[in-house]
Amino acid sequence: MMSSMTLKDERPRRKLRKFKRERKRVIRSVLTPDDDRMLLPRVAALEMQDEFRTLARQIAPRDKSTQDDLVQEMALACILAPEAKSRSCFRLLAVWRAKDYLRWWHTRRLLEAEKEEDEEERELVNGELEKACEALNRLLGGCAPLAEAQ
Repeated sequence: MMSSMTLKDERPRRKLRKFKRERKRVIRSVLTPDDDRMLLPRVAALEMQDEFRTLARQIAPRDKSTQDDLVQEMALACILAPEAKSRSCFRLLAVWRAKDYLRWWHTRRLLEAEKEEDEEERELVNGELEKACEALNRLLGGCAPLAEAQ
């Protein structure tokens, strides 16, 4: 008699424990924003394509080819990450990679302008680089400052 009584008492407790575990899991998933969710590098590169396009439009608003290059560079920054990270980490890596790409591209254009001895082109390239760096620094917000170009 006694053993059947304990089994009946134990069943509701098991259900209650299971319910509490499930409730905690649901609460955690609701309270945890997407930025804190860990993503594998390749998954992040795929899931964040729209976000990269938006960032590229903010960095180079009138240049579609540069936007495409920036999106590719940002996705590559995600793929080259050695381990799973949060979305905010991947976003930061992508913006840094975009800034490095812009430095490389503008330096290349400056070298071409120096070979041709075109002063107007040099001033234009420097102005574009400053605008792009300002846009990137706005995107980084309160993050640690990056070394300026040149």
